[in-house]
Amino acid sequence: MIINNTTPLPKVPADPALQQLFKDMQGNILKSHARPNVCLLFVQFKGAPVTVKQWIRTKVAPLVVSMTTQLEDIEMHRQEIEKDFCSFSLTAKGYDFLLSTILPEDESFREGLGKDTIPADPPKSNWEEKYQKEIHAVFILAHGFPEQLSLLRENVIAMLSENAILVAEETGQALKDANSIDIEHFGYADGRSQPRYFEDDMKKEGTDVNWNAFASLDLVLTKDPLGKAFKQDDTPASDDTGTHSYGSYLVFRKLEQDVSGWNDAVLKHSLDTGQSQDLVGAMAVGRFKDGTPVLNHNAPQGSPSIENDFNYTADPQGKGCPFHAHIRKSNPRGDTQQFGVPLENEKTRRITRRGIPYTTGEKKGLLFMCYQQSIIEQFDFMQNNWVDNPGFLKGNTGVDAVIGQTIDLKGGLLGQHVHLKGGEYFFTPSISFLRTL
Repeated sequence: MIINNTTPLPKVPADPALQQLFKDMQGNILKSHARPNVCLLFVQFKGAPVTVKQWIRTKVAPLVVSMTTQLEDIEMHRQEIEKDFCSFSLTAKGYDFLLSTILPEDESFREGLGKDTIPADPPKSNWEEKYQKEIHAVFILAHGFPEQLSLLRENVIAMLSENAILVAEETGQALKDANSIDIEHFGYADGRSQPRYFEDDMKKEGTDVNWNAFASLDLVLTKDPLGKAFKQDDTPASDDTGTHSYGSYLVFRKLEQDVSGWNDAVLKHSLDTGQSQDLVGAMAVGRFKDGTPVLNHNAPQGSPSIENDFNYTADPQGKGCPFHAHIRKSNPRGDTQQFGVPLENEKTRRITRRGIPYTTGEKKGLLFMCYQQSIIEQFDFMQNNWVDNPGFLKGNTGVDAVIGQTIDLKGGLLGQHVHLKGGEYFFTPSISFLRTL
């Protein structure tokens, strides 16, 4: 398998199969599109399926940015953020509309996001009304400048025409701290620990004595049975004569953050315990606001380079970094070995995050997005068995102190200040699928 690689990849591969893979794969999966302004357009198809398929082939496919284009822009030091970015993903109901069948096999994808897949989530009747409607596809649009993104958005909406209606829309914008580090609305460094697929990203990680962030492509990619880029033996096909390609499952969740509630809870816990507010927040998140891991430090270090080379081997009781801390709950870094789970097996649960903050009036939160090879084995497993499980790692651990969802809304250590407002599961197909649909 070309996606079962054992070493990080160059951005310009010599292997023809990898060249074909990157050419046929949508961008943003293996590397973030890196643009600070994002617009999500959720649509529902209408009219005759044959007409909608033609629209996707002739209008949508040409807009989609491939991984090759994204990597070439980076390699040639172009201002990638000054270029339009577009990706296009389908829900199970979208596939059913187009093809009267659902080919991507993931059980959670077929079911869709809801209480049957994530039991601790609020029911759909409590979601924002727009997310209670049927969604067939999502456009992810991005640009370095908001005015240019607005033009791209207008072009795509005009392009919907008789083939789709706009069901929901979200706008996100990156937040930065004084060191230009990405943060979320509670003020903490975000997105630091990610699976790394490329050589340059591994070099940026620095040392890997205690934690190796490398991931093979099969962590995030799975076969797209309707793509045409590869033959059965994974050799490149020509003229759309192949039997399959590769795509990735996409999870979207709109997570509203109660910033004032969080800050009040941190202050109260600080007064009750005598700990500083910095330390209280760090014990919940697992890092101080500047990204310093609480496992190794009892105060922020103020370094623009965020530590990531650590594990919890020397902290088996959760005294340095509590078991309920967000970064320990969602990425145990080998903690599950105490249950007989090999580290390499645990690492297959990782997800590739692509979220971005949003602000709508007084409402703030995160447009959470992540890619994976399997929703049921990665995002769903992580959310159900780790994040929302009060018994992980020990019986009195509690849910994830930041994003843990509880039916009674009590939440974790500081209460529940992150609330699900809607979401859906998607498959991001190959470009050859879109071009030959």
